[in-house]
Amino acid sequence: MGGQGGGANRAFVLPIRPDRSTLEEKPPGTVTAKKRYLIGYDLPEAEQTWHGTTLVTAVAEGGMEFWIPKGANRFHFTGGARFIHGGAMLQEIVVPVITVRHKKDRGVRGDTTVQPVTVHVLGTGHKITAPRHRFALLQMEPVSERVTPVTLKVAVYDRDEPVTNVETVTFDSTSGNIDERQKWVPLVLRDRPYDKTTRYRLVLRDADTGIEQSSVDVIIDRAFADDF
Repeated sequence: MGGQGGGANRAFVLPIRPDRSTLEEKPPGTVTAKKRYLIGYDLPEAEQTWHGTTLVTAVAEGGMEFWIPKGANRFHFTGGARFIHGGAMLQEIVVPVITVRHKKDRGVRGDTTVQPVTVHVLGTGHKITAPRHRFALLQMEPVSERVTPVTLKVAVYDRDEPVTNVETVTFDSTSGNIDERQKWVPLVLRDRPYDKTTRYRLVLRDADTGIEQSSVDVIIDRAFADDF
């Protein structure tokens, strides 16, 4: 019966399921045992588990210890295995932390800081043919908690030299009506020769910082000189 008939002499080995630990019984000192963890006192070491203390992981007093099955294994001290993931999985040991910072740089799209109102020059093809000329300026948004008033110095320039008076205008309207946020700015040309081929510019400059906010090209076409 040698190799085939000695059934009583052959060792019978149960297959080990990859999703269950080989631990059959809860150790002495167990307080609570679940499929994904076990906590208790004076727990022994076991090759199939991670063994630690809540003093280290949670700064908890009392001498409580824990077992967590290694890898994707589970304890099977109690029945039922559906919809139970393994032991020390990522969602069990990692706490996500989100840090929110407000941007402080001005002029960045999506910026949540306070910024001054924006002012645009209305119209296109600006041409001055008389000694006095009015420009229409529009405050693009009403003043609010996050949008502050702005004071601008407005003039027509030949390069860096103003060729008109410099008008100081404050835009501080809180109205939601766009017509109520429009202002007319009158400028007077200086008594000097002008060339209609020269590139002049109407410049809007922040009165506090001196920074140019915007500008548009202007043609000055004087057919004859006027008496100023």
